[in-house]
Amino acid sequence: MTRVRLTRHGCVKAEAAVRLAVPADVVWQHMSRFQRFIAADPYHTRITDESGRRLDRLPPRGTRLRIGHGVGWTWFERVGTMLYVKDGKGFAFSDLSQRGRAVGFPHVYRYLLEPCGEHACVLRLRVRGRWSARWLPRGVVVCWLYWVMFQAGWLMRARLMSAMYAEQRDRRLAKKRPAIPQGDPR
Repeated sequence: MTRVRLTRHGCVKAEAAVRLAVPADVVWQHMSRFQRFIAADPYHTRITDESGRRLDRLPPRGTRLRIGHGVGWTWFERVGTMLYVKDGKGFAFSDLSQRGRAVGFPHVYRYLLEPCGEHACVLRLRVRGRWSARWLPRGVVVCWLYWVMFQAGWLMRARLMSAMYAEQRDRRLAKKRPAIPQGDPR
């Protein structure tokens, strides 16, 4: 499910939700691999802390972020802050232009994980912000945001499922491999 709302004043409320036939705790393990999980967004190519260190695990609240964006042949860096991390439930971070808080579509990403019984969950991506390129026609902006959110939802599902299937395959293969003998190989 993908929804996008853009008010006359430029307020954006967008959401992509995917239902997964996987327990929420398994999905949370993958969400906790921050760099890999965030790359499901088609435009976030790399996220580091402010000193440039790669963030493989979820960083704590307050961590300053550098968010590399790739769009076509262009690449640019934005900044943000980890706003909250609720273990097993979700996290949020801001995504802001380096030129200031009022330009370049300042927004907040919220990833929320909702269990739906023992073996299923819903993963939601909510984006809230203010569209700052007011010169663009409203219909174009809504279509663009809808496309971006649709892609993000589809890629979240695809990458999560791919990672989970790869782990299952690796476990099966590990069980089939003969044990390596210990000791002197002579």
